[in-house]
Amino acid sequence: MNPFIAFCLYVAARVFVQYLKSRPEDQSVRASLDFLLGALRALKRINPLAESFLVQLHVDLGTAEETNLSSRFSSSAGQSAVRTAVRALRSFRYREAD
Repeated sequence: MNPFIAFCLYVAARVFVQYLKSRPEDQSVRASLDFLLGALRALKRINPLAESFLVQLHVDLGTAEETNLSSRFSSSAGQSAVRTAVRALRSFRYREAD
């Protein structure tokens, strides 16, 4: 399977995320986004980069609380990686605003 499939799904999901920021009540777009998130979750088993894309999408959706997101991963190494990624993304956003 082509490794760029995960990136294509991520870009498509980002379009839906941006749309939902202006129209959060649109259930058909939300359902499409949920489908793409499910596809990325399935791909992360064979493409580790898909997990990074999922983390970014959760941050973009405003649901990336460190405790909630890290509890979705079973291994302590996975939880640690998620906490580190969330911290890095937060610090990057603060630097970007300056």
